[in-house]
Amino acid sequence: MKLILLVTCFLPLAVLSQNATKALKTTIDKFRGDTTYYGNVAAPNVVIYNSYVPGSRDVYVTFTTTKKARCVDDNSKVFFLFVDNSKEWSYSRNSYNCKGLFMIPIGKTFGNDLFETLKTKKIKSVRLEGADETFDFNLTPTSSTLFMKQITELDSLYRKSIYK
Repeated sequence: MKLILLVTCFLPLAVLSQNATKALKTTIDKFRGDTTYYGNVAAPNVVIYNSYVPGSRDVYVTFTTTKKARCVDDNSKVFFLFVDNSKEWSYSRNSYNCKGLFMIPIGKTFGNDLFETLKTKKIKSVRLEGADETFDFNLTPTSSTLFMKQITELDSLYRKSIYK
């Protein structure tokens, strides 16, 4: 009887905690013990990698392209076009590279808290404006929804961490 009561009480909590990070995966650093929460979204010639380490100041949205716009410098930008035709953009905040790596920290460090927009608006298209070329790509409705879920879950982890 006690076992049935325990299962009845705690099974819903276990299911809820699994669903809380359904769109994200985790990895643990073997040396520091830090947990990184991350998710990937694929588009043609681009991988979008969203990540957050609890306690850090930002969530990172990283775009890696295998096509054009491969060199990234201080003036490189990422533009978002949403399904309602509104637009947002941010500078890529990583070191100069010609590996097609664009990184946007969203959170406290640069004061560009894009969480609300990225959580609530579906992305139709993204433009990566590099030092050498520009590359546009579209997200499918499924990929856009997955991106929104990942950002929402990362935002929740981020806000829990900074407001401790």
